[in-house]
Amino acid sequence: ELTWNNEIISSRKVRLAVIDHITSMPSVVIPVKQLTEICREGGVDRVFIDAAHSIENIDIDLQAIGADFYTSNLHKWFFCPPSA
Repeated sequence: ELTWNNEIISSRKVRLAVIDHITSMPSVVIPVKQLTEICREGGVDRVFIDAAHSIENIDIDLQAIGADFYTSNLHKWFFCPPSA
């Protein structure tokens, strides 16, 4: 079970949590919905999900995840040039 540990951040305000949805190696799917909920309970200002390896690899429900930002890069999955 994932929980927020208030002792770790009791003296600091977390402004932004950055979480990978799928790691590049070894391709582990991170429970971003649960981590977003934990961040909200812990008072984190914003949650940013890096979805560079998620698009078209898993089903994604942005509403259910509830993060403030969910980003990817088009050149990997939509065959766009890297500057897109």
